[in-house]
Amino acid sequence: MSLLTEMQNEMWLAKRLRDHGGPAVYDGLTTPEQRLTAVREAIESLGLRCVIVGSKDGKPITWAQAFERCYRVKL
Repeated sequence: MSLLTEMQNEMWLAKRLRDHGGPAVYDGLTTPEQRLTAVREAIESLGLRCVIVGSKDGKPITWAQAFERCYRVKL
């Protein structure tokens, strides 16, 4: 996966999180690690882990799955 695609995926996830009442993880200067932590904490605190956030190839994707796809680490 290219760096551009990775950034697009992260920006999509961050926008969806913001739409659901989460923090603006791109506000100010942040590192990838800070964004990962902010997104992880927001998903957990908002209780979104098992909520459907989108779909891929016609199959639903939960917030946990989207997080793991985006950051390549377990939620």
